[in-house]
Amino acid sequence: IWEDYQPSSLHDSFISLIHDCNLGFPILLDGESNLAATLIPSMLPESSSDAHKIFMDLRQANAHLERTAATTITLSALPRQLAIQLQVQVKSLAVLGGWWLGGSVLASKSASGKISAVGLLSYSLAESTITMSCFGSSVLRMRVLEALRQILATQYNGIKKEEVDLDCEHTHTGKRSRKFNLSSILDAGEEGKMTLMCKDCQKSHSIDDIIMFFSGDDEKGFDFTVSENGNDTAKESSTQEDRSIKALRQRVSGDDEKG
Repeated sequence: IWEDYQPSSLHDSFISLIHDCNLGFPILLDGESNLAATLIPSMLPESSSDAHKIFMDLRQANAHLERTAATTITLSALPRQLAIQLQVQVKSLAVLGGWWLGGSVLASKSASGKISAVGLLSYSLAESTITMSCFGSSVLRMRVLEALRQILATQYNGIKKEEVDLDCEHTHTGKRSRKFNLSSILDAGEEGKMTLMCKDCQKSHSIDDIIMFFSGDDEKGFDFTVSENGNDTAKESSTQEDRSIKALRQRVSGDDEKG
């Protein structure tokens, strides 16, 4: 970018500024070896074909990982800068070469070094949505939601979390997909449930991290752990009565008569 810009001694400072402002991140290989290169998401190509090929190769190499419900978060607005910052914040999960101007291929490994989850993170600026399609452990969604929560709380507190859709896909059976929205997730949360079951395929989908994302303490967030067998648990680090699920439901639904 700055090949012709002098003095060249300033180049390293420019790169550091890009990293500090979450406009880009250094590309590291497994083992933290540095390629001496920085990825700037806003300069990536719009085509996702290369990234999708990398994702499909990952899927074939880890065919034992089961599909989880695709999760779509709808915000009141989605500036491009917010989306880029989210890509930067999940850099430790990004797969080398699996990125484009619109999303990233993600993967997570267990303590033993085996891949426990693969997924696609994508966003639509026009629809103000962020979508996660994952296979295997739900740790990818937890990490993305926590990164998004931090960005919203610290830099975009005027942007509201409006809706979430869980899409249990049945494309392999020919049946129609089953969808769950924020209202049904809150219903389950009020009943003390941390999972929702699809009546069509009998698959259970975890919702604890989603409930915490929408009703948790924005300043303190939540912690999660991943066990060796891939069973993930999430917990709020701080709970306040005025941010309970019932309070959230009243804030989301509002008074229909008063608008």
